[in-house]
Amino acid sequence: MRRIYKVNYFTRNKSIVFIILVSFIVLFKFQYDVIKLSEQLQKEKIISSQKQIELEELGSYINLLERRFIELGGDSENWGCKRSSNNRPQLISSSDNYNDDDYDGGDYYYDEYIEDDNIKLLSLETMMRIQELKYDPNIVQSPRCIKEANSIKLMCSKFKYNYRTKYNFIGIHDQLNNTSPIKSKFSSFENGSGVGAGGASDDDIKDSNLLILRNPSSGVSNFKVSKRAKLSFEEVLIDVNDVYIAPSFGSSWGDFNGDGWIDLYIGNHYWPSRLFLNENGTSFRDVSSNYIKGYDKMKFLDKHASAWADFNKDGNLDLLETTGAKYGTSSLPNNLYVNYGGGGTGGGTSNSSGDSPQFWSEEAVKRSIDYPFARGRTITWLDYDSDGELDAFVSSQKRSDGKGDSALFRQKKGGQFFDVSKFVGMNIVTMILFVRQTDLDNDGELELLLISYTFPFKVYHTNRDDPYKAFTDVTSSFFPLNTDEVEKHQVAIENSTIRWVPSSAKTGLISIVSDLAFGDMDGNGWQDVIIARNYHGTCIVSIYYNHGLYENDKERIQDQPGIRKSSKLKWKLLDIYSDNTTKCGSLVVADFNNDFNLDIYLVTHLTHSNSPNVMIFNDGDGGNFSIRADGVGAGGSTFGKGESVTMADYNNDGYLDLLVTNGKGSPPFDVGPVQLFKNLNSGRNWLEIELIGINENAHGFGSRITITACKKTQFRDVESGVHFSAQNSFRTHFGLNFCPKITEIKIYWQRSKQYQILKNINPNQILKITEDVF
Repeated sequence: MRRIYKVNYFTRNKSIVFIILVSFIVLFKFQYDVIKLSEQLQKEKIISSQKQIELEELGSYINLLERRFIELGGDSENWGCKRSSNNRPQLISSSDNYNDDDYDGGDYYYDEYIEDDNIKLLSLETMMRIQELKYDPNIVQSPRCIKEANSIKLMCSKFKYNYRTKYNFIGIHDQLNNTSPIKSKFSSFENGSGVGAGGASDDDIKDSNLLILRNPSSGVSNFKVSKRAKLSFEEVLIDVNDVYIAPSFGSSWGDFNGDGWIDLYIGNHYWPSRLFLNENGTSFRDVSSNYIKGYDKMKFLDKHASAWADFNKDGNLDLLETTGAKYGTSSLPNNLYVNYGGGGTGGGTSNSSGDSPQFWSEEAVKRSIDYPFARGRTITWLDYDSDGELDAFVSSQKRSDGKGDSALFRQKKGGQFFDVSKFVGMNIVTMILFVRQTDLDNDGELELLLISYTFPFKVYHTNRDDPYKAFTDVTSSFFPLNTDEVEKHQVAIENSTIRWVPSSAKTGLISIVSDLAFGDMDGNGWQDVIIARNYHGTCIVSIYYNHGLYENDKERIQDQPGIRKSSKLKWKLLDIYSDNTTKCGSLVVADFNNDFNLDIYLVTHLTHSNSPNVMIFNDGDGGNFSIRADGVGAGGSTFGKGESVTMADYNNDGYLDLLVTNGKGSPPFDVGPVQLFKNLNSGRNWLEIELIGINENAHGFGSRITITACKKTQFRDVESGVHFSAQNSFRTHFGLNFCPKITEIKIYWQRSKQYQILKNINPNQILKITEDVF
């Protein structure tokens, strides 16, 4: 009976039961929504905190930019250059002529003149929008404000910033009245975890673009580093008083005062150049005004790449710097700074302190290497005719009037240079980014590679018998190409009015090249070619593995069927890295961890912002690599836009360090941090060698150094260290892992074709080896 009663009770009170159930469900849903909203609110707080950090750092960075402009004589109210003329050139992007996102020449040219009164406004909102692009790298249409900012670029990067009316930042003109120096310190981090302004840490923000932040007074932040990995690099300040920012067109390493510590020159495109004296590997000091006469008048000169070498064999490094001829609209001579060692124009003794003025002598016109109409890109020192005197190749880009092609200058006794481009057997055209020499076929003679946006562009074999018939075109006999299609492509380039013509896949050429290096990546004794390129929106690092000469014609024909002309060298092309969310830029190849194997460091960027730089470690087992997309501590700045990388062992500890410039392109990317990354690795052995030529050129460029240690043989071809827009230190570096002794060092001197051999050498030293094969 009770059971029936209970059933009847529920039957009679269905509505009450229903209400209770609905109430329970509603309450549960409400609690669930509250939890979800709380989680969402927490995420929004984290994002807001991160954005606030970025906003604060961006404000500090803007103040830092303003300080630099004021130091250069700019107007603190307009944050630009004081008007010195009624007319300024208008810049038209190269993309107006060629619509290919893969091409990123990083340069603009003047089309017509407009009135100076039309100044574009770059607001903080615009800069924040540019920052946000790094979270959405695949955006197709650029924001209107960025397009407006790109439409004008004066050589002094003039644009107004109306920060006072929008945000309560302390202007740098106020900071300049503060007598205490502005010091920039890095925030501490352990195993890659860092805490910046506002207290947000890696653990709080799960974002692929999380930043490791410095003290916000520096105004610069870097991309995150994995907390689980050991760091290989850490950033140190070049200028101890401030973060160093500038427009970019490469950097150059060279020991100009002969004290054994490698110094640094940065041309800064159209800001005054900076010469930094290396003070025993512990710090750098700006000594520009002590050596560069008229240093304070060097603004807005359109300076491009530079390269060190002792061209006159007096024991002192000289510096040759190319210029862009005011974007190809006028003429502007190169700079040849001749270093006489003691100041003035007569040979004194070197003063390593750099304290007293001892101006270099600018002698480009005097020595006939001024070449004022060239839109110079890169200068390469080489001894193409093996006469013991360094010659110079000036790489140039196309200009509308057809002047200023790339050119080869031969040096004669007495230090005079002559343009021999039309007499040496080379078809030298514009569009050359840079040139490099190496011995690809191991016959003891060098190949000269002309590097352009396609590879291989031109490969020339050296014939030293006649300096005016020095080169033979071997492009198609060294690489498997369809020669008919390549010839059509060459004709298209020469007849084109635009700066680059894309190549057909039928040619066998690969494109679009952003940089190139050499190195024996697999340790087989043959020089490989490492290429950074951008192809159909993808950044690719490729290696042309050189497997030596074909043994017979049958093997060669079977390996290269069809209409392609047979290459005498066996090549295997392997793409070892690709990323469709970023663009490839500059690269360097070296043994960064001293484990016997050559590694690759790549600078990357986006169209309107920066992206993390990449370290590719060579595992040493025939084509296997470990990719570190965080740069193992050298991921680089989130501000600016990655332009170039150079390497040098600046502190003489046997591990190669990196210098990255981040001022690529048009405003606001043409002003970015210059970052020095110290190599933190230790424990493995190494050797560094500087050659001193007597009958050879001063540095033994063109020679080959082979060393044997622990029954393992390595070689390096000695060259000027030049790649696109930049120059590495040309001191030759070998990683030796844990080998306690170097069994043999063998130097093949290019001019004499003689070997110089040293045996049983201790590691962990910098050897200066003087030519002794007479």
